[in-house]
Amino acid sequence: ATSSETIEKFITDVRKFLAADPSVTKASNNIIVHVSSIGQQGIGVLVVCWYSENADNTEPSILHRINLGILLAAQVHGVRMTASYDKAVLQSGNDA
Repeated sequence: ATSSETIEKFITDVRKFLAADPSVTKASNNIIVHVSSIGQQGIGVLVVCWYSENADNTEPSILHRINLGILLAAQVHGVRMTASYDKAVLQSGNDA
């Protein structure tokens, strides 16, 4: 089982990664990373951020970068990702 301290470190690193990404809107309420569920298969972590895209930085490239950052944070902290992991939720800066 993963300790609560490890989960908190993982969540903190994901927040830091998102805050450092140049495409992610920096308003404090535009980066959401929280434990959203607890079950027999593990815990669910909700990741939501708002971003700004342009011709050189499209949603697929932003999503790719963010998902790799989440996976790296999981590896660093020994957090296993389940098969049910889908993707981070992105919101266009124009919609926020």
